[in-house]
Amino acid sequence: TPTNTPEPTLTPTDTPTNTPEPTATEIPTLEVLPTAIVLFPEEIDTPPSVELTPAEAEAGCTLPPDWTTYIVQPEDTLFGIAQATATDLVDLLTVNCIESEDQVRAGTVLFVPRLPVTLVPTAAPTNALIPFNDLRLVGCDQPSAQIISPTVGQEVGGIFDVYGSASIPNFTVYLIEVRPASARNYTVYSFSQTPVTAGSLGTINTRFFGSGLHFIRLAVADTSGVPLTCVVPVVFR
Repeated sequence: TPTNTPEPTLTPTDTPTNTPEPTATEIPTLEVLPTAIVLFPEEIDTPPSVELTPAEAEAGCTLPPDWTTYIVQPEDTLFGIAQATATDLVDLLTVNCIESEDQVRAGTVLFVPRLPVTLVPTAAPTNALIPFNDLRLVGCDQPSAQIISPTVGQEVGGIFDVYGSASIPNFTVYLIEVRPASARNYTVYSFSQTPVTAGSLGTINTRFFGSGLHFIRLAVADTSGVPLTCVVPVVFR
Protein backbone atom coordinates (compact mmCIF):
# COMPACT_ATOMS: atom_id res chain seq x y z
CA THR A 1 0.00 0.00 0.00
CA PRO A 2 1.56 3.43 -0.93
CA THR A 3 2.17 5.78 1.95
CA ASN A 4 1.83 9.57 1.99
CA THR A 5 5.09 11.40 2.15
CA PRO A 6 4.90 13.94 5.01
CA GLU A 7 5.16 17.54 3.87
CA PRO A 8 7.95 19.67 5.31
CA THR A 9 6.92 21.93 8.15
CA LEU A 10 8.03 25.52 8.67
CA THR A 11 10.31 26.20 11.58
CA PRO A 12 8.88 29.03 13.70
CA THR A 13 11.12 32.04 14.01
CA ASP A 14 11.00 34.93 16.43
CA THR A 15 9.60 38.11 14.96
CA PRO A 16 11.67 41.12 16.04
CA THR A 17 9.72 43.71 17.97
CA ASN A 18 10.11 47.44 17.58
CA THR A 19 11.52 49.33 20.56
CA PRO A 20 8.87 51.87 21.64
CA GLU A 21 9.90 55.51 21.34
CA PRO A 22 8.97 58.22 23.83
CA THR A 23 5.71 59.86 22.81
CA ALA A 24 3.74 62.80 24.08
CA THR A 25 1.55 61.87 27.01
CA GLU A 26 -2.14 61.58 26.14
CA ILE A 27 -3.87 63.93 28.54
CA PRO A 28 -7.53 63.16 29.30
CA THR A 29 -9.87 65.73 27.77
CA LEU A 30 -11.93 67.79 30.20
CA GLU A 31 -14.54 70.44 29.63
CA VAL A 32 -12.88 73.80 28.88
CA LEU A 33 -11.87 75.43 32.15
CA PRO A 34 -12.23 79.17 32.60
CA THR A 35 -8.89 80.95 32.81
CA ALA A 36 -8.37 82.61 36.18
CA ILE A 37 -8.10 86.39 36.15
CA VAL A 38 -4.54 87.71 35.93
CA LEU A 39 -4.30 89.71 39.13
CA PHE A 40 -0.85 91.16 38.50
CA PRO A 41 -0.14 91.51 34.75
CA GLU A 42 3.50 92.25 33.95
CA GLU A 43 5.20 93.44 30.76
CA ILE A 44 8.19 91.13 30.41
CA ASP A 45 11.17 92.13 28.26
CA THR A 46 12.67 89.16 26.45
CA PRO A 47 16.44 89.22 25.85
CA PRO A 48 17.62 88.99 22.25
CA SER A 49 18.34 85.54 20.82
CA VAL A 50 21.90 84.27 21.15
CA GLU A 51 23.63 82.00 18.65
CA LEU A 52 24.54 78.84 20.56
CA THR A 53 26.04 75.51 19.63
CA PRO A 54 23.34 72.81 19.87
CA ALA A 55 23.87 70.29 22.66
CA GLU A 56 23.12 66.63 22.08
CA ALA A 57 19.59 65.51 22.89
CA GLU A 58 19.19 63.43 26.03
CA ALA A 59 20.25 59.83 25.48
CA GLY A 60 17.38 57.47 24.77
CA CYS A 61 15.04 60.15 23.41
CA THR A 62 14.26 60.45 19.72
CA LEU A 63 12.50 63.16 17.72
CA PRO A 64 8.79 62.27 17.41
CA PRO A 65 7.15 62.47 13.99
CA ASP A 66 6.14 66.02 12.98
CA TRP A 67 8.12 67.57 15.86
CA THR A 68 11.19 69.80 15.48
CA THR A 69 14.04 71.04 17.67
CA TYR A 70 14.54 74.24 19.67
CA ILE A 71 17.75 75.49 21.31
CA VAL A 72 17.15 76.77 24.85
CA GLN A 73 18.13 80.44 25.21
CA PRO A 74 19.40 82.27 28.31
CA GLU A 75 16.50 83.19 30.63
CA ASP A 76 14.18 80.59 29.04
CA THR A 77 12.01 78.52 31.36
CA LEU A 78 10.47 75.21 30.42
CA PHE A 79 7.04 76.66 31.11
CA GLY A 80 7.75 79.58 28.78
CA ILE A 81 8.84 77.21 26.01
CA ALA A 82 5.66 75.16 26.48
CA GLN A 83 3.54 78.29 26.21
CA ALA A 84 5.37 79.59 23.13
CA THR A 85 5.09 76.24 21.32
CA ALA A 86 1.42 75.74 22.25
CA THR A 87 1.95 72.52 24.18
CA ASP A 88 1.75 71.34 27.78
CA LEU A 89 4.67 71.05 30.15
CA VAL A 90 3.91 67.38 30.79
CA ASP A 91 4.44 66.65 27.07
CA LEU A 92 7.82 68.40 26.99
CA LEU A 93 8.94 66.53 30.11
CA THR A 94 7.87 63.16 28.70
CA VAL A 95 9.13 63.46 25.13
CA ASN A 96 12.49 64.93 26.20
CA CYS A 97 12.98 62.44 29.08
CA ILE A 98 13.46 65.33 31.50
CA GLU A 99 13.71 64.38 35.17
CA SER A 100 15.78 67.28 36.53
CA GLU A 101 16.05 71.00 35.94
CA ASP A 102 19.78 70.45 35.34
CA GLN A 103 18.85 68.90 31.98
CA VAL A 104 17.41 72.22 30.74
CA ARG A 105 19.94 75.03 30.35
CA ALA A 106 21.08 77.48 27.69
CA GLY A 107 22.26 75.52 24.66
CA THR A 108 20.19 72.41 25.36
CA VAL A 109 18.34 71.04 22.33
CA LEU A 110 14.68 70.29 23.10
CA PHE A 111 12.13 68.44 21.00
CA VAL A 112 9.08 70.67 20.48
CA PRO A 113 5.89 70.18 18.43
CA ARG A 114 6.53 73.45 16.57
CA LEU A 115 8.91 76.38 16.79
CA PRO A 116 7.77 79.23 19.05
CA VAL A 117 5.12 81.33 17.36
CA THR A 118 5.81 84.14 19.84
CA LEU A 119 8.77 85.19 21.95
CA VAL A 120 9.42 82.73 24.75
CA PRO A 121 8.21 84.48 27.94
CA THR A 122 10.78 84.78 30.69
CA ALA A 123 10.21 84.50 34.43
CA ALA A 124 8.56 87.44 36.17
CA PRO A 125 10.90 89.70 38.17
CA THR A 126 11.46 88.41 41.69
CA ASN A 127 11.15 91.92 43.16
CA ALA A 128 7.66 92.53 41.75
CA LEU A 129 5.33 94.03 44.34
CA ILE A 130 2.77 91.42 45.40
CA PRO A 131 -0.29 92.66 47.33
CA PHE A 132 -0.67 89.61 49.56
CA ASN A 133 -3.92 90.90 51.02
CA ASP A 134 -5.54 90.31 47.62
CA LEU A 135 -4.47 86.66 47.35
CA ARG A 136 -7.25 84.13 47.90
CA LEU A 137 -8.46 80.65 47.06
CA VAL A 138 -10.58 80.28 43.95
CA GLY A 139 -13.12 77.44 43.98
CA CYS A 140 -12.02 74.82 46.52
CA ASP A 141 -15.64 74.41 47.68
CA GLN A 142 -15.61 70.62 47.91
CA PRO A 143 -13.35 68.79 50.41
CA SER A 144 -13.06 65.97 47.85
CA ALA A 145 -11.50 68.35 45.27
CA GLN A 146 -9.19 70.55 47.28
CA ILE A 147 -5.56 71.56 47.81
CA ILE A 148 -4.62 71.77 51.48
CA SER A 149 -0.88 72.43 51.05
CA PRO A 150 0.75 74.68 50.05
CA THR A 151 -1.45 77.43 51.41
CA VAL A 152 -2.33 80.89 50.07
CA GLY A 153 0.77 83.09 49.68
CA GLN A 154 3.17 80.40 50.89
CA GLU A 155 6.73 80.55 49.56
CA VAL A 156 7.94 77.29 48.01
CA GLY A 157 11.15 76.37 46.22
CA GLY A 158 12.81 73.45 44.53
CA ILE A 159 10.68 70.32 44.40
CA PHE A 160 7.66 70.30 46.71
CA ASP A 161 4.57 68.14 47.28
CA VAL A 162 1.02 69.28 46.61
CA TYR A 163 -1.25 67.75 49.26
CA GLY A 164 -5.02 67.49 49.16
CA SER A 165 -7.87 65.34 47.93
CA ALA A 166 -9.16 64.30 44.50
CA SER A 167 -11.81 61.72 45.23
CA ILE A 168 -15.21 62.96 44.06
CA PRO A 169 -18.03 60.47 43.27
CA ASN A 170 -17.63 58.80 39.85
CA PHE A 171 -14.02 60.03 39.76
CA THR A 172 -12.11 59.62 36.49
CA VAL A 173 -9.00 61.82 36.56
CA TYR A 174 -7.34 64.81 38.21
CA LEU A 175 -4.89 67.34 36.73
CA ILE A 176 -2.37 69.61 38.42
CA GLU A 177 -1.88 72.79 36.40
CA VAL A 178 0.38 75.80 36.93
CA ARG A 179 0.26 79.39 35.71
CA PRO A 180 2.63 82.28 36.49
CA ALA A 181 0.84 85.55 37.30
CA SER A 182 2.32 87.02 34.11
CA ALA A 183 0.73 84.32 31.89
CA ARG A 184 -2.87 84.02 30.72
CA ASN A 185 -3.13 80.25 30.44
CA TYR A 186 -2.41 77.26 32.63
CA THR A 187 -0.20 74.37 31.55
CA VAL A 188 -0.79 70.77 32.61
CA TYR A 189 2.08 69.72 34.87
CA SER A 190 0.86 66.23 35.79
CA PHE A 191 -2.27 64.10 35.97
CA SER A 192 -3.44 60.86 37.54
CA GLN A 193 -6.36 58.47 37.17
CA THR A 194 -5.98 57.23 40.76
CA PRO A 195 -8.10 59.06 43.38
CA VAL A 196 -6.38 60.56 46.43
CA THR A 197 -7.86 61.36 49.83
CA ALA A 198 -5.86 63.68 52.11
CA GLY A 199 -2.54 62.71 50.55
CA SER A 200 0.09 63.75 48.05
CA LEU A 201 -1.40 64.72 44.69
CA GLY A 202 2.04 65.05 43.09
CA THR A 203 5.19 67.14 43.11
CA ILE A 204 6.11 70.38 41.33
CA ASN A 205 9.60 71.56 40.43
CA THR A 206 9.63 75.36 40.68
CA ARG A 207 12.81 75.63 38.59
CA PHE A 208 10.85 74.74 35.46
CA PHE A 209 8.98 78.03 35.88
CA GLY A 210 11.09 80.75 37.44
CA SER A 211 10.48 82.95 40.48
CA GLY A 212 7.45 84.98 41.49
CA LEU A 213 3.72 84.57 42.01
CA HIS A 214 2.17 81.42 40.51
CA PHE A 215 -1.26 79.80 40.63
CA ILE A 216 -1.62 76.06 41.19
CA ARG A 217 -4.91 74.64 39.95
CA LEU A 218 -6.31 71.22 40.79
CA ALA A 219 -8.99 70.01 38.36
CA VAL A 220 -10.90 66.88 39.34
CA ALA A 221 -13.29 65.30 36.82
CA ASP A 222 -16.03 62.71 37.05
CA THR A 223 -17.63 60.62 34.30
CA SER A 224 -19.40 63.74 32.97
CA GLY A 225 -16.03 65.33 32.18
CA VAL A 226 -16.96 68.54 34.01
CA PRO A 227 -14.23 69.26 36.59
CA LEU A 228 -14.32 70.72 40.06
CA THR A 229 -11.41 73.09 40.58
CA CYS A 230 -9.32 74.55 43.36
CA VAL A 231 -6.79 77.34 42.73
CA VAL A 232 -4.10 78.31 45.26
CA PRO A 233 -1.75 81.30 44.69
CA VAL A 234 1.80 80.69 45.95
CA VAL A 235 5.21 82.28 45.49
CA PHE A 236 7.97 80.31 43.73
CA ARG A 237 11.47 81.24 44.84
